[in-house]
Amino acid sequence: MKVPPWKKLMMFLEKIFEKKKPNYVINYIDALEGVNFMIEGLEYHFRNFEKLSYELSKVSNFENCSHSNMVNDGYIMNKLKHEAHAYISRMGQFYYFANSEIVIQKKGKPKKTIPTIIKYLPYRHKQVAHRAIDWSKDEDPESIYQLNRSFSTQGLRLDDRFVFQFLAANDGLTFDIIEEHPKIIQEASTLLTDLQKYI
Repeated sequence: MKVPPWKKLMMFLEKIFEKKKPNYVINYIDALEGVNFMIEGLEYHFRNFEKLSYELSKVSNFENCSHSNMVNDGYIMNKLKHEAHAYISRMGQFYYFANSEIVIQKKGKPKKTIPTIIKYLPYRHKQVAHRAIDWSKDEDPESIYQLNRSFSTQGLRLDDRFVFQFLAANDGLTFDIIEEHPKIIQEASTLLTDLQKYI
C-alpha cells in the first residue's frame, strides 16, 4: 500500500523530534549545576553588601543621622544599591527555578519550599526586573514613588544597617538583606540538596 505524502512528512517530522528530544537526566543535572551557581551568586553579593554595610556604619554622618532615620545618597550607598539589585536578581532566578515544573513535581510549590524568597519577591518584580514607576500595573502611585526613591535617591537606616522599604497599599515590606540572608540561603541550599537526592 502506497504511503500518502502527508503521512511521509509526519513520519519524517517524528524522526526529527525523536532525535532532538532532550535527555531528562542530563537536563536535570545541568539544571542543578546552574542553581549551584545562583547560590554562589547570592553568597558573593551578600558578602559585598555586608562589607559595604560595615564601611557605611563607620561613616559619621550615617551614625549620627536622626532626621526620620533617612540618610542622603552617597558613594558607599550607591554601591550598596548595586549589590542589592544583583542579590535580588539572583533571588528571582532561584524563585523561577523553584517554580519550574521539574521542581514542583519533586518538592511542591515555592510557597512551601522557599517562603522567605517568596516574601521578598515583590522587590524583584517591582524594582529589579523592571521599575514599577516605568511599567505600573495599577499599583498605588505613592507606593511606586517610595520604592523607586528607596533604590535611587534615598536610603533607610535601621539598627545601623541599610535597608529597603516597599510601602504597599495595605502593608509595608522592609527588606533587610543582612537579617534575611541566612534564611534565604538556607532555603535555597536545602532545596538544592533535596533535589540532588534524585540524581
